[in-house]
Amino acid sequence: MRVKYDWNAKIQEYRNSGMGVTAWCRSQGIPDSTFSYHLHKEKPAKPAKFIELKDASGITISCQGLSIEIHPSFDANTLQKLLTVLTSLC
Repeated sequence: MRVKYDWNAKIQEYRNSGMGVTAWCRSQGIPDSTFSYHLHKEKPAKPAKFIELKDASGITISCQGLSIEIHPSFDANTLQKLLTVLTSLC
């Protein structure tokens, strides 16, 4: 019997596990080769596109119960790094 998986969810579970591919696959009963195939075919995240906000008094970004307040004097490089991390979570 062939089991169908939500590979995006399985890949996220693997990444959150802290385990190596072989150990994680063994614990899940998934062949290494099958998992590796899906892991490598995963599409990379699209880079964030920035739109200039003129005269903004501040921004709040909310994701999974976490709120981040960005003040008008924010550092653009730090914001870009933060958005990269958030895109993988949300």
